Amino acid sequence: MLSAYKSHKNLIALVAVGDYSTVEKGLIEEHWDPNVRNKDDVTPAHKAAERNDLKMLKLLHSAGANLDVTDGFGTTPLFYTKENRNSSMIDFITSAISQTNIATSWKAPLG
Repeated sequence: MLSAYKSHKNLIALVAVGDYSTVEKGLIEEHWDPNVRNKDDVTPAHKAAERNDLKMLKLLHSAGANLDVTDGFGTTPLFYTKENRNSSMIDFITSAISQTNIATSWKAPLG
């Protein structure tokens, strides 16, 4: 079991400092919510994109993180990715968002 300070409540901070092993363990073994938000509605995906950490972002996404999410400032993970000019991360996020939209759109009623 992870120590108290390393909990889903601190997931955003752990992502912000790049603590991949603790985040991975928490997501897999402790079933942390990858979509947790702080008081500004920032998510772990925002922090991973902000720090230009594709490996972390892929881990979060594999655990169910929404990459098409807006924080309290109107900012998305894709915004940070474009700001960092990381073409690999831009491709990953746009592909993940497209796949999510395709997967959910077939369920929408027509007309």
